[in-house]
Amino acid sequence: MSKRIILFSIGSVQDFIINSKKLKDLFNSSKIFSSLIEEGIEFLLDKKGKILLPKIKEYDNKTQESINSNNLPNYFIAKYESEGSLAKDIEKHIRDFYIDKLMREKSIRGINEFREQICIQLNSSLNIYWVEKELNEDFSLNNSKQYKAVYEGLYKYLEAVKNVRKFNNISEEGMKCSICGVRNAIATNKDEIIKKPNIQRIYRYELNEKSFSEKSLCKLVNELRNKRIKVCCEDIRRIKQKVELDCLNYEGLKENEMLCGVCLLKRVSKFSDKKGIKSIAYICLSSYIKKNLEKDIGYYNYYNFIDKIIQENKNHFDIYESMYKENWDDLLKIFEEEKKEKLKIQLEEKFNNLYDKNLPKYYCLYRMDIDNLGKWMSGKYYKFEEELYDYQKSLSEKIDNFFNKISEYFNEYSKGNLIYSGGDDLLALIPVDTIYNFQNYVYKCFKEKINDKYKDITYSQGIFIVHYKAPLGEVIRISKEEIENTKNRFKEKINDLDIEKASTVISIMTEGYDNQNVYFKNTIGREKTFEVLYVDLFKYFDKDNSSYFYEELEKEFLNLDYNIDKSYKRDLLLNIFEIEQKRLMKRSIMVKNFTDDQSKEIDKKVESINSKLINFLKINGRKKNAVDLENYFNLFHIIRKLKLDM
Repeated sequence: MSKRIILFSIGSVQDFIINSKKLKDLFNSSKIFSSLIEEGIEFLLDKKGKILLPKIKEYDNKTQESINSNNLPNYFIAKYESEGSLAKDIEKHIRDFYIDKLMREKSIRGINEFREQICIQLNSSLNIYWVEKELNEDFSLNNSKQYKAVYEGLYKYLEAVKNVRKFNNISEEGMKCSICGVRNAIATNKDEIIKKPNIQRIYRYELNEKSFSEKSLCKLVNELRNKRIKVCCEDIRRIKQKVELDCLNYEGLKENEMLCGVCLLKRVSKFSDKKGIKSIAYICLSSYIKKNLEKDIGYYNYYNFIDKIIQENKNHFDIYESMYKENWDDLLKIFEEEKKEKLKIQLEEKFNNLYDKNLPKYYCLYRMDIDNLGKWMSGKYYKFEEELYDYQKSLSEKIDNFFNKISEYFNEYSKGNLIYSGGDDLLALIPVDTIYNFQNYVYKCFKEKINDKYKDITYSQGIFIVHYKAPLGEVIRISKEEIENTKNRFKEKINDLDIEKASTVISIMTEGYDNQNVYFKNTIGREKTFEVLYVDLFKYFDKDNSSYFYEELEKEFLNLDYNIDKSYKRDLLLNIFEIEQKRLMKRSIMVKNFTDDQSKEIDKKVESINSKLINFLKINGRKKNAVDLENYFNLFHIIRKLKLDM
């Protein structure tokens, strides 16, 4: 029996979850990954292995008390004793479990006939990496020097393994999946044949192996005859049988949806049903519903009328999305013209009876990422007397406690949906009017659960205000890129008192793919930047004419921040800007017949806000001498938009 240590990883989570059309696809994508890691951990525990990292909950070699799959990262490090390597066994177990999750689905007719292609598609979508090392007999976790060398070696070789990309030569011709657009579609909600091939079948010949389609059939026959290979009618009949196959039938798809095996697995998984995941439109409307449900009988009648239309016709429209007027045509398109017009009049009548007809159309996608966690875990900032592994275990446990605390928010308040929280990041969808409270909750939990001991660890966050019709996969991709942009923007310290990264991006993402961003450090001096923006500036916009000042400033100054390459130029521009901003701010909220006391109060208020805004402008440039006025003015455009939605 030899001692071994293994670093096991499944990646990439981001690539996997991006191909999501509905909220349930996104939620299930995350939970599928967590369940695969959980299966790997349980497999090792059954083999008497010991999970070293991450530290999720207390469990020993024999029993696993509890693993919260919400907080599982996409890796684990384990130690075990065995005659030989278990790495390939773990990988096989995970891949079999992954495939069986779809193959066991009873609601899909004819699934066994498609097992071959399902296996190919699912296996090709799963990237599993592992590095294993045989340990010396004297190896001890309590020897920091030994453990550090092994730990760094594992990650060094893992990066090398990831850089050696596997190339899977999969030949597929035919209708592509309507979500990922990469793999062949194998499922619709109709009982009909897809005339193009949707299963790869290999027909063996003397000289080669090929995959055939109907279109290439004549070409194939001629090619074989040119090579003097005899082709009889029986051969042609057998080839046709292999390319003309029915699709799987799954009634949970919309009329024009055709899904591959991977996207189908996301759609049929039960994780979202157990958590009561609804839709993006519901998140947009959740606060509106709560406000109007009890006091507005018009809302109750409108909701029930739409629900009746959906239930009677057994279609798969989302009831909350159907509440928006622009979606009525889609809801009613199955009816004849006369019936459609009648229902439309009834819908209009009930909509007009709503107390509040301004239905919110935006939600917030919130991302948070712990800065430099890999360096913290490797011991780069290690300043404690305890052994390295004990330090890692302690840090990992604190991070897990933090993410557990975040989960409690969604269990308690039921506002929005937590997609994942674990490893070093979290992703959640929340109503726009809860942004301030939620980001404040994250800040307090981080301070309480992690910064109590590890005071220098920071995080960056992204707050994305998104139109409900914006494609979800594209939103996920852009949000990930913008988190990286804000980290890169503040990667270098401006001075000795500055902290690298520790930043925020706020972005408005409209239905037409346009997005407007503002980037800033999490703190201005000793104050939280978001607190300053919300308490001072956000409330300042309560005045109808208070936004006047920044529009005038933008006209005057927007193009004056180019070619600022010297500190004296920067200081001169900032001095002029500060004086002009103060003048315009005061002018925007002054009215006639103010008393002297009122004027003094306004002066005091303007002085305070102006000072904080100038500090915001100074510390949030792209580089040391930069004055980024475009970023600064984007702040006001975004606040105005937030004001409308919140």
